[in-house]
Amino acid sequence: MAASHFSQPHTAPGSPVLGPISVSPPSESHPTPANVALAQTAYQMEAALRLWLEWNEAYEDLTAQMFQAASDFARMEALADHLDQLRQQAVAASRELLG
Repeated sequence: MAASHFSQPHTAPGSPVLGPISVSPPSESHPTPANVALAQTAYQMEAALRLWLEWNEAYEDLTAQMFQAASDFARMEALADHLDQLRQQAVAASRELLG
């Protein structure tokens, strides 16, 4: 856990923590079905990894707040709900990729 995560406010549930996902299109003027499938898979893998990274950041924020003396219970509960939603999305994306 990096100390920088604890000093920064957590973003609102549903807001992106990491920047937009970008996968470069194939350089060919007429992409082959294999290249299109590869680009789609790469995009899905990047999206799943970004969900896990966002989940990790929210988890670190929540656990840090749990050990602070003056924690706001309502904010902690909202973070826990957001954390569970991110985990469920990341698990679904990972299962789809592995499926």
